[in-house]
Amino acid sequence: MSRALWQPWFTERSPFEFDFDSHFPVHSSRNVTNLDFEEHETKYMVYADLPGLGEDDIKLELNNRILTISGEKNVETQDKDSTGNIRVSSRRSRSFKRTVQLPEDVDESSIKATMDKGVLEVSLPKQPTTEPRKIEVSKPKTLPSA
Repeated sequence: MSRALWQPWFTERSPFEFDFDSHFPVHSSRNVTNLDFEEHETKYMVYADLPGLGEDDIKLELNNRILTISGEKNVETQDKDSTGNIRVSSRRSRSFKRTVQLPEDVDESSIKATMDKGVLEVSLPKQPTTEPRKIEVSKPKTLPSA
């Protein structure tokens, strides 16, 4: 099993990230969320920490073997005094976008995603491997003499 942790405080990429790019090149926007990757015998897993977001706040798209995970959450809060007048009103917004280049052996038609307790889990099943087929080599057929 392989696992990579994204570290938001480093702007430079570590040698490990470059090595991991052979399987999962990752690109992101400025507001980045943590992604973890695992490789198992029959599938890859991607985990995204998305506290405070629900299923309706998240969008996953697949295009040309590139998985895009994005989301947005807008929250508005108001504090009112005893007469009902607004004393404090605040708004905050959180958005992110991550793209992941999928390995060649991912079965795109079987990708599934679930959200539980602020963690998005994306299951990327591997296509079954096929055994190499042997091709027989024969002599060329000779043409009849005239």
